[in-house]
Amino acid sequence: MPAGTRLHTVLVTNKAAFDGPATLVEIGSMTLTDSVEVLRRYRTGSDTEVEALAKRLDGHPMALKLAGRELRDLGGRLRSPRCAMA
Repeated sequence: MPAGTRLHTVLVTNKAAFDGPATLVEIGSMTLTDSVEVLRRYRTGSDTEVEALAKRLDGHPMALKLAGRELRDLGGRLRSPRCAMA
């Protein structure tokens, strides 16, 4: 994303709807160290590969979790067509 671009995440759940005004909660990016730790919960691999993916996801917590699950489901392969690092 270009510098200065804001990213918003929408949480969708199957829980009962909240009966009141929604409040925007700002969640900052995770540090590179924390991002790598999240990805390592799902797979092992070279530091270079894991750090490159963590940097590409820019510390976004939901993106890291989704990528980690995808890697786990693919047996830890980073070079799958579904998660190719272009």
